[in-house]
Amino acid sequence: MKSNLTLTLLAGAVALAAPRAAKAQANVALDRYQPSPAGDALFAIPDAGTASKGLSAKVDFSYARAPLVLTRVTGSVSDATKIVTHQAISHQLLSLRLLSRLTLDLDLPVTWSQAGNASPSSDFASPQKATLNDLRVGARLGLLQQAGSWPGAALTGSLFLPTGDRAQFSGSGHARYAIGVTTGTDYEHGLWRAFVERRWDEDNASTLHALLGSSVAYGVGLAWKWRGLQLGPELYGVTRANGLTDRSTATNLEALLGARYRVAFLVFGAAGGPGLTRAPGTPSYRLLASIAFCPRGEAQGLAPREAFDASSASTEQLESGSPSKAGANGALTPDARARDADGDGVPDAADQCPNIPGEAKQGAQRLGCPPDADGDGIADQDDQCPQVPGPASADPIHHGCPLDTDGDGVLDPVDACVNEKGPLTSEPSTSGCPKALRVEGSQIVILQQVTFKTGSDVIEEVSFDLLGQLAHALAEHPEIARLGVDGHTDDVGLTASNLSLSRRRAIAVVRWLVLHGVDERRLEARGFGPRRPLVPNTSDEARTKNRRVEFTIVKRTTRGSEGWADGDANHND
Repeated sequence: MKSNLTLTLLAGAVALAAPRAAKAQANVALDRYQPSPAGDALFAIPDAGTASKGLSAKVDFSYARAPLVLTRVTGSVSDATKIVTHQAISHQLLSLRLLSRLTLDLDLPVTWSQAGNASPSSDFASPQKATLNDLRVGARLGLLQQAGSWPGAALTGSLFLPTGDRAQFSGSGHARYAIGVTTGTDYEHGLWRAFVERRWDEDNASTLHALLGSSVAYGVGLAWKWRGLQLGPELYGVTRANGLTDRSTATNLEALLGARYRVAFLVFGAAGGPGLTRAPGTPSYRLLASIAFCPRGEAQGLAPREAFDASSASTEQLESGSPSKAGANGALTPDARARDADGDGVPDAADQCPNIPGEAKQGAQRLGCPPDADGDGIADQDDQCPQVPGPASADPIHHGCPLDTDGDGVLDPVDACVNEKGPLTSEPSTSGCPKALRVEGSQIVILQQVTFKTGSDVIEEVSFDLLGQLAHALAEHPEIARLGVDGHTDDVGLTASNLSLSRRRAIAVVRWLVLHGVDERRLEARGFGPRRPLVPNTSDEARTKNRRVEFTIVKRTTRGSEGWADGDANHND
């Protein structure tokens, strides 16, 4: 639907009779779209209560096509000029809930792209550059909270500061303000919102304020909800408050069809729709996209209620109503028995999540709460691992998933080595464990042998990968302050020669580790020769087992590298 501004010879509308050399000053904030605050459920219609807990943030992108078209009528001839062919605007929004019923919000809009094709003889110059728009500071005070299907209501107020460029259709050049009321209701699978707002502006008949001055804004929207998806239409408009009798140029009206999808704390949105009237500021169509950070509150967009503690209530109270509404004789009033704030069919007295729609069936894990298959306290719709218990996480990808302490991609419940990185395997005893070594108790256990050339302390290259993994393990475990590198031999040959060989091999290993980044203060070379055999030296196979290098944790520290200094090796701090 084409959006046009029909400017004829209406007395007092816009002074078009001025000389052609003098362009009429724009002196107006043209865009009629005002997004709802961050954390709210719909695009253009604000919620009826306080925002979600804490801080919410949103970036809202708007593209409006042909929001200002001038049509001259001379006799039977009409001539249309697109003063503004398009506007691409982003709104940066923040909302902060200070009290249970009070929310402050901020909207900083920026026009990134706009243009027009006004001719030199036109009375208006087309905008040509990016610019900051007027900053809006708002507040919302909850008046009534939702009670079952009865809607909630809130009082809203906004102050527009003149930060925009009035010559570029992005600011009015003066402060403006607005006061309004909004109402709405949330259901298990749907919601609706409506608002009306009075906006005060300058009324100057010599500029576009003749058509875009003080006004009344209004709108209504509804949406269907399923798990993280929300879909529904919105209709909103702005009507000039006084001074004009031609309603076609005094009312801006737009329709939107929008969709939103929540992934943990992030909400992605897209919407679009036509302009339905011919007033200035109404585009032929508008496209929207948004991304928001929005922690969930007790109820989406509605003032929170005090939760009922079902664990401390009697069976009679759970079946009949809320103890807070008992009469003088202790009996519960009919109103208390009927209250169902979230509209899920479970009375508040029995509802363990009284402000979040949930399961109404008997036998539910938590009556009146959203399904939580793994019982970790995170609803399935938000749980990234709905079948496996896990804690809440600020990282949306891991929200509700088991921990992965060592970050190897193997979750702790199936990781046999939660502090060492390793691959997932089908063997439970080795899944998530390093292939060559692991930290166990007072030792770093190696699953392969450090091998040397026969009768010497020269390390064979085949052992370099093993020692590299050892150096990596020490880097990941700064609590290991001193590691004994213990060389052992079999009983073949003289004891003194074996003692010397075992020490030289231990020193060779220490030297290799130091050259590959291990702090030498953490290493201690020790040679034991044949004195500590693993098994009796009764066969070649047994002697092979006894020829080895072991790694013993001599000292631990809680101070990281500060605890690596020389000191009592037997003292753990």
